[in-house]
Amino acid sequence: MGTSAYSHLRYDLNNYIVELQRVATIAASFIIKDSIIRNEYLRDIDASVRDYQSRFDAEMNPQKKMEIIEELKAELKLTQREYQMLRMKDRVIYAVTDVFEEHGVLKYAKIAGGVVGGGLEAWGGYRLTKLGKSLNLKAMRGVGLMLVAHGTNNVYESVSPLIYEHNEAGVLRKIYREAAKIAGFDDDAGDLAYSGVELSLTLYAAIRTPVLSQNPNRLVLKYLGEQPGTGKLFRHVSNDFISKWASKNAAMKLYFTGSTVYKFKAEFIDGGYKFDD
Repeated sequence: MGTSAYSHLRYDLNNYIVELQRVATIAASFIIKDSIIRNEYLRDIDASVRDYQSRFDAEMNPQKKMEIIEELKAELKLTQREYQMLRMKDRVIYAVTDVFEEHGVLKYAKIAGGVVGGGLEAWGGYRLTKLGKSLNLKAMRGVGLMLVAHGTNNVYESVSPLIYEHNEAGVLRKIYREAAKIAGFDDDAGDLAYSGVELSLTLYAAIRTPVLSQNPNRLVLKYLGEQPGTGKLFRHVSNDFISKWASKNAAMKLYFTGSTVYKFKAEFIDGGYKFDD
């Protein structure tokens, strides 16, 4: 097989791979809400890409190489069709993804995912702070404020590539790193502490956050047509608050435990806590 023909086939293979990864990443960021399912989907795409590459490299017959490329092309077209069908179901998703479709840059989807995640974390911390204040629980207020700080820092780090053309550590992460250096460790140790504290805060919020619950034995009945938790009396009866964990059924508790174990492995065993400047 001639060098020129091989280069042409390799060029086609790489182009289809890049496009498949781009579409899959954008689709995962905006359409797949669950983080575990999202990561599993992206891992499946990566596994397919590695399979196409290894089969292409091992195949000596040019016709067989072209068949592999056609197979990859078919998967790309199927992914594109599914993505277009799903994004058109939601007007907000359609409008937002239009920006990424226009630019066609993979990193923007990753940035958007980081911004959304950090924003939700900060918003959850804000709500926890307000709830801690209303219930006069200082520990809860402290956790809420720390969540706001971590979420805001994560948003900044997510958009930093657009500002500096590289990942830039936020102020809060730099504080963790400086503390690690004072203790005689390196930046990775600071990143480990940062992720460890963040995971602890999110677990606290997910388990201990009080939620309103309709007490079946209460004497005060809700108004006709009123949802539980909307009346003034209901909001001021602290005994009607239960923890988020207690409000979950057995299936959701099992799911939460599994997702927590998965996140722990990704962060602290697979090295996800390391921040690449």
